[in-house]
Amino acid sequence: MAIEHFRARQVTTSDFHDFDHVIALDNQNLRDLMALRPAKAAAKLSLLFDHVAGRTDEDVAAAFYGGGDGFD
Repeated sequence: MAIEHFRARQVTTSDFHDFDHVIALDNQNLRDLMALRPAKAAAKLSLLFDHVAGRTDEDVAAAFYGGGDGFD
């Protein structure tokens, strides 16, 4: 599948109204998203690994801090 048309961007407060789910890769990002989330927003927040059996509350490792092997 071609992905070159996808672009990263900062999460905005409107995202919590526009999307059903906002998924973070680690607990620090999850805390940051919780702080940004408007009080009456409908979007559910979770970690990516909360959706994988046996990996609940686990951070996705940051490949940028492990050298080239981190991207394997």
